Amino acid sequence: MHRFQLTTTLCYGPDALSALGALAERRVLLVTDAFLAAGDLMALVRRELRDAEVKVFDAVRPNPDIAAVTEGLRSFLAFSPDAIVALGGGSPIDTAKAVRKLALEQGHDLPAGLVVIPTTSGSGSEVTAFAVVTDAESHAKLPLTSVDMLPEVAILDAEAVLTAPPRLTADSGMDAVSHAIEAYVAKGANVFSDALAEKALRLADAALVRCFVDGSDAQLANSSTRPRRWPVSPSRTPDWASSTVFRTPSAVRSRWPTDASTASCCHTSSPSTQARSGCVPTSCRTSPAATPRWPGRWGCRPPMSATWCWP
Repeated sequence: MHRFQLTTTLCYGPDALSALGALAERRVLLVTDAFLAAGDLMALVRRELRDAEVKVFDAVRPNPDIAAVTEGLRSFLAFSPDAIVALGGGSPIDTAKAVRKLALEQGHDLPAGLVVIPTTSGSGSEVTAFAVVTDAESHAKLPLTSVDMLPEVAILDAEAVLTAPPRLTADSGMDAVSHAIEAYVAKGANVFSDALAEKALRLADAALVRCFVDGSDAQLANSSTRPRRWPVSPSRTPDWASSTVFRTPSAVRSRWPTDASTASCCHTSSPSTQARSGCVPTSCRTSPAATPRWPGRWGCRPPMSATWCWP
């Protein structure tokens, strides 16, 4: 017999942080790191938890070790919370999961559960029963697995990721892509997991580069039926965004004109596509031998006026 189960409740879209209102009049241990504890996102979270009694544990470190988890457990036992809210990337989330598991083993229940607010989009830790803790002495990674560490609620709010730097967006985005590929080729894959993996790859293909180029557009980020920063309408999409060429940069090089003085920086599959995109070919005076980089920087640079768009 095989089983496929989805347990964590996802709260997403505009004002997703308002889901924290369910913790009103509860005792909440807020697990995060020192950087996020002093940021604007923390202020938004505290505002939504204004009717709760909150204690902040902000001693989370990257790649949390046993000492950090132990310190978090001490904070848990001293406060006796009804709920844990983890705010951050993989480190705060894994720390909160480990603290919850250790507290449960010592007979301390968490009646209001574990709520996770991820600030990156890579690991998917907010919906898994796994965590990784480091042994500082041996530098070994200790994987933890238990259904007790599965979050009850994951809040996916655009405000949590809008200020992520491009490098973090790229790294975490490729992490999501690798997880989708791993899920698709896993020995235990099934028709349900395949459907999720395939859709994840399609969404990443369409949205990841957009996020890398402009990660501050709240309207793109808050589209309620798409992942963060998905375009609401074609008018919101960068000219170059829907790119088959981006997926195969060699196609660009093969079509690059040999005459640099007449090189066109606008490549489309047909005049109709060109017209729909509002793309007007312009001259590009940069050497065609230039090494292609990100779209929009491929040989055409200011003060040259050039538009990139693809079907």
